[in-house]
Amino acid sequence: EGNEMPEGILAFRRRGEGEDLLCVYNMLDTAQVVPLPAGLDSKPIDAPLNSSQPVAGALSLPPFGAYIGAI
Repeated sequence: EGNEMPEGILAFRRRGEGEDLLCVYNMLDTAQVVPLPAGLDSKPIDAPLNSSQPVAGALSLPPFGAYIGAI
C-alpha cells in the first residue's frame, strides 16, 4: 500500500470476509529482514507457512519464508 519493499519480497494486504491480513513472502534463497510500515500492528495467524513474527517493526524471514498476520 504505497510502501517500498526490498527486492525479492512480495507483500500485500488482503481484505475480505471480515478479515484484514498482511501477507509477506521472501522469494529469495537468502534470509531477509523486511521493515513493516510504521504503526502497523499485525499478529501472526495459525498458518502452516508462518516462519516469523514481527519484532521491533520488522520481520526476519528465512529463505523462501512467509508471514501471514491479522491486522
